[in-house]
Formats: sequence, C-alpha cells, structure tokens
Amino acid sequence: MPAFIKTPKQEKDWKRAKDLVHKQYPKIKEKNNKFWQLTNHIYQNMQPKETAECDKNVADMMEEDMINLVKQYILEHPEFDPDDLDDIEEGVCKTKK
Repeated sequence: MPAFIKTPKQEKDWKRAKDLVHKQYPKIKEKNNKFWQLTNHIYQNMQPKETAECDKNVADMMEEDMINLVKQYILEHPEFDPDDLDDIEEGVCKTKK
C-alpha cells in the first residue's frame, strides 16, 4: 500500500482502483509498472478535489486585501468621509458633500 494512503476510505478507494485495473486489463499483472500507473490514476480521480476550497480561500484573501486598499485610499483622500469606512464591506462608499 502506498505511503499516501492514510485513511480507511483511502484504503477502500485504493483497493477498488486495483480491482478496476484487474478487471479492465486482465493481462497486466501487478509486477508491471503500467498496472501501478493505471491504479494510481484511477485512485487519484476518485479523490475529492481540493481546488474549489483553495480557490475560495484565495478569493476571500483577495477580497480582504481589496477592502483594506480601499479603506487606505479613503483615509488618504479628503473627498471621502472616513466615517463611512464600515460601509465599504457592504459595497457603499459616499463622498463628502
């Protein structure tokens, strides 16, 4: 069993991937490197993708950075009312009249 298999679910997925390779390619034996390449490929496709969560975290960080930049801009420019800084996260920005 590969070192990256850590949980019972992963063990089950690894066994299922092996079974699928045995079924689909009965002439390829476990001694063959191609068997393990196919097994790993199938196994990796069974695993949940973390990119969506990662993309959300990056988007959250970018939004926070943008809010901080806008707040800094407002503080540096007198035409904006600094009392309205809390409204920035709501997407509202008022100029002084």
